[in-house]
Amino acid sequence: MSQPFPGKMRPLLPPDEAAATRREADLVLSAYNRALSDALDAALAAVTDEEELQDPEFDARLRNGAHNDLAEWFSAPLPGLGGRTPDDAFAGIASLGQAVVWFESAAANCDDDIPDLLKVRLGSHGTAATDALLTLALAPSWEVRSGRAERPPELLAASRAIETLGEWQAREALELLAAKFAGLGEPEEGIAESFRAYCTAVGPDAARVLAGCVEAAAGGDGEPIRGPVDYMVIAIADIGRKHPDERLFQCLRLAFRRMEHKAIGAICLGDYGDGRAVTTLKGFLDRFEGRIDRQTFYEVMNAIRRLGGVVSDIRNPFAGDFGRPH
Repeated sequence: MSQPFPGKMRPLLPPDEAAATRREADLVLSAYNRALSDALDAALAAVTDEEELQDPEFDARLRNGAHNDLAEWFSAPLPGLGGRTPDDAFAGIASLGQAVVWFESAAANCDDDIPDLLKVRLGSHGTAATDALLTLALAPSWEVRSGRAERPPELLAASRAIETLGEWQAREALELLAAKFAGLGEPEEGIAESFRAYCTAVGPDAARVLAGCVEAAAGGDGEPIRGPVDYMVIAIADIGRKHPDERLFQCLRLAFRRMEHKAIGAICLGDYGDGRAVTTLKGFLDRFEGRIDRQTFYEVMNAIRRLGGVVSDIRNPFAGDFGRPH
């Protein structure tokens, strides 16, 4: 893969063509977003059995059904397209430059996922499409922004680009994305969630890279680790519980000891599911008895219980013996 441009993406289309392409993309994708929203509302209104809402697969079924219901919308002429249909518009996305402009429009206009038709058109350009998405992903600052109610368009595009790279299993983007994320002071929440989704999609390869980042942070100046490490630890636990690995477990234990937000580390050890972590968690409660806040205490206790540990011998400073009703 060629090295992506590290700043703002260089225009792939002449200005006039880019503007015309963006106008058409905005027209189609804003209409698509409204049509999908209406289809989701109609599908949800048709549910009569409340127990169905509790089914873990319900949301996926709802979305699949709503997308299927859009077939008629795709094949019907759309006002403003001169008699053409949305299918025609998507089929007309020929160049990589056009596909990128449409992708940026989708990031701004679509509340749900990027339309599959668009991802197919973009993906048809192979490694050039991966390069383009990686450049979109790396272009803006990923640091948290104070005082801004709405996410700027370049950050919306970066988040969707990161997620799509994960869907495409683009491992070639892993080192660059991880290096940028690990270097943050405090990541913007949407970017952090997109990066976590990318890592989870890529799987064990991503977990190993993240473990290296966490280990490097934990071996620093002795200050508690936080910020991007919190999200990296969550991603390691997400991946590790499906793909257990001794290095990942040891990384989670190390991170828990060094993290500022111990509650997150405890949750992740519980999620990972290795009972050996009980010793680490109990040792923490013993060493810091009387100096642990309520949330952290209960998250650590809950993790111990989830891992099969005994908690009746632990004094609860907040509500008496943890094992008794209260």
